[in-house]
Amino acid sequence: METILKIFEYAMTMEKQGQQFYLKYKDTVEGERFQEIFASLARVEEEHYALLKKQYDLMKQEGTLGDFDAELSHGDEIFERVLRQEQAMKDPEADQSLNNLAIMRMAYLIEKDFADFYKKAVEQADSLEAKKLLSSLAAWEEKHRQMFYDDYQELMEANWGEQGFAPF
Repeated sequence: METILKIFEYAMTMEKQGQQFYLKYKDTVEGERFQEIFASLARVEEEHYALLKKQYDLMKQEGTLGDFDAELSHGDEIFERVLRQEQAMKDPEADQSLNNLAIMRMAYLIEKDFADFYKKAVEQADSLEAKKLLSSLAAWEEKHRQMFYDDYQELMEANWGEQGFAPF
C-alpha cells in the first residue's frame, strides 16, 4: 500500500505541473487549434489529478481503491472528439510557427515522461486495481504523446520547407 501511495503522490504532482504548463502556454501558442488543444489538455490533466486524489484518499483511509472505469472511458470519448475537431481547425500559418515548434516539443516531452512514468509504475504497483488504473493512465498519456509527436513532426517538416532545407 505504501508503494502505491507514493506513486499516486508523485503522479498527482506531475498532473498538476502538466496542467500548469498547458495553462501557461495556451495563450502563448499560436493558432486557435493549438490554443484549444492546450486548454483541453489543461482540463484533462486536472481530471487526472482529481481521479488520482480520489484514489489516493480512498487508499489512505480505507486501504482500497474505488471505481474509476467510467471516468476514464468517458474521458477517452471526449479526447477522441476533441482530436477530430482540432484536425478540422488546421491553421497553415500557426502550423508553421517556430514558436509553436518549441512549445509542441516541450509538450511532447512532458507527455512522454508521463506515459513512461505510468508504464513503470504499473510494474511497481502491488494490486490488480492499481495496475489497471495506472495502465489506463499510461494509455491515455501515450495518446497525448502521439498527438504531440505527430504535430511536432508536421511543424518541423513545414519549417524545413520554409527554410529551404529538406533532409529527406
